Amino acid sequence: MINDMEVRIRGPRRAGRPALPLGHVLFAVVLKEYHRCPTRPIESYLREAVELEYLRNVPTDPFLEAHGSGCPADSGLVRIPSYNGVGYFERSEWLTPLLLELITLSALPLRSLEKVFAVDGTGWSSRWYDRWLDHRLSEESDRQQWVKLHLVVGCKTNVVARAAISPGSHHDSPYFRPLVIETAKHFDVETVVADLGYSSRANYELGRELEHYVRIPFKDNTRPPTGDGSEWDRNLRKFNENYEAFMVEYHARSNVESTNGAVKGTRSGKIRTKKFGAQVNESLALLVAYNLRVLAREVRMRNLALDLRKDSPMLEDCVRRVVGMRSPHLSRAA
Repeated sequence: MINDMEVRIRGPRRAGRPALPLGHVLFAVVLKEYHRCPTRPIESYLREAVELEYLRNVPTDPFLEAHGSGCPADSGLVRIPSYNGVGYFERSEWLTPLLLELITLSALPLRSLEKVFAVDGTGWSSRWYDRWLDHRLSEESDRQQWVKLHLVVGCKTNVVARAAISPGSHHDSPYFRPLVIETAKHFDVETVVADLGYSSRANYELGRELEHYVRIPFKDNTRPPTGDGSEWDRNLRKFNENYEAFMVEYHARSNVESTNGAVKGTRSGKIRTKKFGAQVNESLALLVAYNLRVLAREVRMRNLALDLRKDSPMLEDCVRRVVGMRSPHLSRAA
């Protein structure tokens, strides 16, 4: 779908190799996280993908072809990124919105099954440490770096509908509203469940705005209902009067914990990249690979018919926005 738009991307130097199709770059980044391998072995996997015809030729940039630097569509040669190129692209800022849309796009074939969603955040550690000198003790201290992953998960198939990445010190609650709003744009959301970390009046009022139920338990020191008619007050009254029924609905939140465990189980180690932007893209690419596993399982078990091109305009709009950033490394074929 992306290759049909004939968008190409250049590496770190404009005078280097010819531009690559954007679809091939995305495929390489996600494939790297699917195998959880370093960048060097990825070229072998990409060549195998070419042999299996997962990657195909796309029309060449007319300028490159005229100057003998391109690869004609009928030449039989499929251009793939080098291992250094994959590492460079994974560090690129423009890749983040594309990976976010790919997460949602890979979940959309299951939207007829998903009505209840769970929100949660979990920490992912890296191999790197922050170090500083403690003047009081006159000794060096260190602390492991980590990022926080915020997920919206469908409670029936455990597919990730939307995600966000933040530094590890950020609180979960401010991410509730944007994640739920983005999910509601593409899914028929009936109920959203979350843990005590998201307990706030603003998050409950969001349920009234979007006309769906929000199930977040209340803290022990919460003041009694005041009868002000707010969504917070109405749910607090239900929580106090029928605690068992409330917790039955809230129990759907256990699915997001299962998803966190499943994703971490596929990581086979810590986050490999050093810079925060690269860690964001690495985490999002891993979620795309996880969603594809879930989608393959559900298609096989439920005999679902896939029509990803029906939802491709969403991804095409995102590609146009990225190209609109006017990055010197992005080009559009004439």
